[in-house]
Amino acid sequence: MTGKETIAGYIAQAAKLLRAEFEHIRTTNPHAGEGGKEVENIVKEFLNHHMPQRFRATGGFVIDKFSEMSGHEDVLIYDALSSPVYRYTEENQIISADAIASVVEVKSVLNKKELENGFEKISQVKKLHKSPISQMDQKATESNLTTHGTLGVVFGFSTDLNFATLAGHCAELNEQYDTYLRPDIIVVLDVGVINYTANIVESKQIFDFATTSEEDVPIPPFFVHLAAREDGSYALNRFFVHLMSHLAFYPRRPSIPPYSVMLEGAAQVAVMSATYQYNTEARLVPFVPSPQPPTETLREIKLSKNKEQLGTLTFIPWQDGGVIRMKGKIPLEAILVIVSRQRPMILPSEGYQYSMVLKVTRRDFENWVEVIEKQSDMKAELVVPPLFEVKPLFNEGTGEPFMARLFLAPLDMQQGIMGPETKKPFDEHWSGCVYPALEMRKAMLAIKDLVDKHKKALEKKSIVRKKGNQLYLTEKIDNPLRSQVAQLLEMASHVLDHIPGVMKFLGVEMSFYAEKESRFLKGLEKAQRERSELGDYLLRWRPKVMAIDEQFRQMRYSAWHLPNIEYTQDGDGFVMKELKIDNLPVTEYAERIFNDITLGLEELIMYALQGQTRGSLMIDEIPLASRDPQNPQRFKRNMKGMGTSWELKWSGKGFYES
Repeated sequence: MTGKETIAGYIAQAAKLLRAEFEHIRTTNPHAGEGGKEVENIVKEFLNHHMPQRFRATGGFVIDKFSEMSGHEDVLIYDALSSPVYRYTEENQIISADAIASVVEVKSVLNKKELENGFEKISQVKKLHKSPISQMDQKATESNLTTHGTLGVVFGFSTDLNFATLAGHCAELNEQYDTYLRPDIIVVLDVGVINYTANIVESKQIFDFATTSEEDVPIPPFFVHLAAREDGSYALNRFFVHLMSHLAFYPRRPSIPPYSVMLEGAAQVAVMSATYQYNTEARLVPFVPSPQPPTETLREIKLSKNKEQLGTLTFIPWQDGGVIRMKGKIPLEAILVIVSRQRPMILPSEGYQYSMVLKVTRRDFENWVEVIEKQSDMKAELVVPPLFEVKPLFNEGTGEPFMARLFLAPLDMQQGIMGPETKKPFDEHWSGCVYPALEMRKAMLAIKDLVDKHKKALEKKSIVRKKGNQLYLTEKIDNPLRSQVAQLLEMASHVLDHIPGVMKFLGVEMSFYAEKESRFLKGLEKAQRERSELGDYLLRWRPKVMAIDEQFRQMRYSAWHLPNIEYTQDGDGFVMKELKIDNLPVTEYAERIFNDITLGLEELIMYALQGQTRGSLMIDEIPLASRDPQNPQRFKRNMKGMGTSWELKWSGKGFYES
């Protein structure tokens, strides 16, 4: 025997063993003839004994980055060295789509019905999203040949059909499935193999061919044939050669699950208990803010040539050294070579270049002006930046009512009423409310923007794709929408948690408002005796915010999350059914949360500040139509008798309508 004959004979012998095991199972357990785990296990055991050890065969489910999941698959061949294991049961796993090299549907008797089932189950896996090939993928060989698609196999132990008839059924089923959703190989043990062959135009040479994914095929000038070969006892050999050829070129892919999928329901906000910086000896040491104003530490060097601005260097003090930031056309590395003969790693971020931490002082930086001009043809000018760098939030200034009414007004009102000496403790309390409110607003706007853009894309059909007779969406917003809803609820909860603290600082006790019903009623009774307007307000406001807090707790502690969006097909497109929370479309729900919390936050803080007014001062409300468009604050300080003292009363209006 030659070596080639030995290998071929060995696999053929393995086929006999598979057949013997199958017949034994069918004899001892008549129901196994209908399929089941025992039959699937024969195939898995054969594969795990003969495939490269990088790959493993198991049963289970496939999940993609959009949380779409296949049904249960008989045999999944996956890259065991790269894929994490999400074990569903001892015999089933959940595997990332990127790690799946092949799916095998096992049939005891392969007839037309079982063939249809095999086509459908394989298409479920193939239609799942796989990440495009990127530089993070490691080629399996030194060649440029690679394939990251999923090889689809229907494996039958027997058939009650003529083999040519079985091939005819395959051709019929192909008409119902897009090219890249069909099985690639149909195997019937001891009978034959149905697969694709191809020949280049004008060539008579025919070779085996597999259409695992459209990214793998650069539209070749091929005639592609659905070929049936009655290989007899060598059918397993042909299947094995196809499988090994596919696995040989399957790249190693990082199967890191998307954060949005794995961290659904996790906290969206981290509480920072300490902050550190690396010093020039690469040791993390506590960060201590400089007692000096920024003008004493920050320096900039503007670079130009022939009156053309080339960029700006900024010195940022850092522990026992400094960091250099570069904005402009010139590589920061080139400047550092000139001034310090150092070539540190450069970190790009948001349009800037940053150096690593250097042993450089502010005085060293100032001396770079002379060095740059001596050793280059650039002009360097030392500049001391202004004390504050004003940046609009969300490209919005004080013309946005939210910024004017919740950022500027309370700070201005507090200092005018209580004096500058109380500014710092008030700021500390107020920041715990207003910054989460800002993030809550950001999430609300993101939710509305996501839904609006998705609806428009559906209307334009720009994200609708047709594969065969089926329509698919190339973009879904389930995960980002779910993440923004979680952020909205988390930030709303933070605002509600911090309101009692700032109110207490201003002399108003209302911590009871979020307590259980019995404690709330007890606190309310006292409030209505001492502050009837506050009691009446909380009686109206509490049910709204408690419903919000309850929704947050369901998300955090009961694993609730926003379900996937449902779509209905409308001709050659789709219409989305907007998700609902608390019987409201998600965009309206987000807006309601924003209105209920921001309006309550504003009115309660002004009520507390009103209680701090002394002598002839009072807080007056500016009518909506009379507010300054450039700074539309709702409240102002006024002299008693010069206006109408504002009274706390729940209106139920939206924030922007109040």
